[in-house]
Amino acid sequence: MYKIISVSAMEDVETSNFSLKLFHYNRGRDQQIYAVFAFDKLEGIMRICPREVMKSKPLGQFYLADFEKGCTLQAGSEPGPRNDAWVMKWRARDGGVRLG
Repeated sequence: MYKIISVSAMEDVETSNFSLKLFHYNRGRDQQIYAVFAFDKLEGIMRICPREVMKSKPLGQFYLADFEKGCTLQAGSEPGPRNDAWVMKWRARDGGVRLG
């Protein structure tokens, strides 16, 4: 359970209808982790890759091709105590309006 606070108002955010589901896609050598989320009216998908893969680039300064390549997990790069930093890109709809 996580507590979410609005940064602009410094108030608790009602999260009873929020959901985040993580998936491990495994097709032999090709493995990826992604998430499907619904935060009130905002619904979408997150693609996730290990921060280690992107460490040579400043956060937010990498190209989509670099990110896409990093999403295919190498052996031993699954989430865990030794690999606990991840970056993500997301795309969503807010009541039918496409974002991201």
